[in-house]
Amino acid sequence: MLFTLNEKRIAKKCFSGAVQEIDRFHIQKLAIEAVQEIRDQAQKLGGNIK
Repeated sequence: MLFTLNEKRIAKKCFSGAVQEIDRFHIQKLAIEAVQEIRDQAQKLGGNIK
C-alpha cells in the first residue's frame, strides 16, 4: 500500500516530526481488527456472521 502524493503532503503537514512508515504487517493487523469490530457489532445486534 502506497501513500498518494496528497496523503504524503497531509501527513507531513499534520505530523511534521513523525517518521512515515508503512509495512504489510500493520496494514493487515488494522484490517483484521476492523473486520473483528464489525463482527462484534453485528453479534450485539443479533446477526449471525461467520
